Amino acid sequence: RPLHRRWSLAEQRYDLMTTRFEQIFSRTAAINLIRQFGEAITYYPGSGATSRSINGIVERGTLQLIGETGEITGQAIVIRVRNSATAGILSTEIDTGGDEIEFPLRAGDTPRRRSVVKVINDNAGILELLCQ
Repeated sequence: RPLHRRWSLAEQRYDLMTTRFEQIFSRTAAINLIRQFGEAITYYPGSGATSRSINGIVERGTLQLIGETGEITGQAIVIRVRNSATAGILSTEIDTGGDEIEFPLRAGDTPRRRSVVKVINDNAGILELLCQ
């Protein structure tokens, strides 16, 4: 790998809004976390742009959605991806309710598309998304 890399305009703007720790974490630890613990998922932009295969950490079975009468109406999944236009999903391109991510509900199952319903966190190079 080259020691010096050209940063995209979006990444440069991101660097202006963060602390030094967040910049270093984003450029090193975030990349390695996704590489180590991530799996292949597919991102489908709601704008109709071309889908892309990326790596993300899928946290399964963390949240259950409960209706007004107490019944479980569904399962919500938290997905962590790099905040990157090429190696993940750029936070500025997220369209909650329109975008979808395809992944298996359980390891080994057939992948299905699920809607991105909320951006939970956008910090230090990691984008946390709530899908259902």
